[in-house]
Amino acid sequence: MRPLFTCDEVWCQLFSEPNAGSDLGNLGTSAVRDGDEWVVNGHKVWTTLAHVSSYGILVARTHPELPKHRGLTFFLVDMRTPGVEVRPLRQISGEAEFNEVLFTDARIPDSMRVGEPGEGWRVTIGALMHERSHNADLAKRPRGMGPVAHAVRLWQDMGMTDPARRDELMRIWIEAEVIRLTSIRAEQLRKSGTPGPEGSTGKLATGILPQRVFEFCMSLLGPAGMVISDYEMRQPDRMFEGNMGDGTENIEIVKAFLNSRSATIGGGTTEIQKNTMAERVLGLPKELRPDRDVPWSSDSAPVR
Repeated sequence: MRPLFTCDEVWCQLFSEPNAGSDLGNLGTSAVRDGDEWVVNGHKVWTTLAHVSSYGILVARTHPELPKHRGLTFFLVDMRTPGVEVRPLRQISGEAEFNEVLFTDARIPDSMRVGEPGEGWRVTIGALMHERSHNADLAKRPRGMGPVAHAVRLWQDMGMTDPARRDELMRIWIEAEVIRLTSIRAEQLRKSGTPGPEGSTGKLATGILPQRVFEFCMSLLGPAGMVISDYEMRQPDRMFEGNMGDGTENIEIVKAFLNSRSATIGGGTTEIQKNTMAERVLGLPKELRPDRDVPWSSDSAPVR
């Protein structure tokens, strides 16, 4: 784990599938026990940086006869394992930060299993809550940094003086500051070992903020916002390279605007975060789940 902690290695998250995105519990990638190994077959998508990852964290279905959330198991996967194939997915801006990963009779040692067989959903939820807290933590930079810094810099560089747009920029800046303070609270909870709904709250706001920032920037650019430098396919070796930046680097506003559209999808969609807050924070009734106790492999389960 030391190389991961020191960022000498990149790991990827092998969760989403073509038919299991927001409803992650419906995933169909299978892992069948064969002695001291598990044979994995399936298809994962939207896997960030899989092309440079040394390992991946994988959730697969090991007990299809159980209800969908109770038949999953969590594994660590060496991405160099025979039978693991990584293919780039080209994004709207030309880059290919995402990938699809195909498993064809890939063998994973049982020693790489995390938790007990069939308890993968519990481990997965823990990983997702930490991810959402971390996503919110991306906004916890010095005041005025992050995506909003690009809007401020563009405003200054263009010598803008329009009071209405200045007010709009200040509203965005204030929103960024609220997110920063919420991120600090989420970090405190995470350090105590109890990541809570603040992670979802921060993730929700952090996803919306870059969209607002770069929509504002595009409105300042006017017709110049219709021009993009190139559409060359690149595979970055770190997150957000040439994407939305951290406010300290020069980026291409048009590409940042295009890439920001995915900010409300990755790591859990805006709609999922709202459901989480409605149920866990506001105490509203949970959404009806007719397949809750239906075996995943049953003919009566929802169509996959």
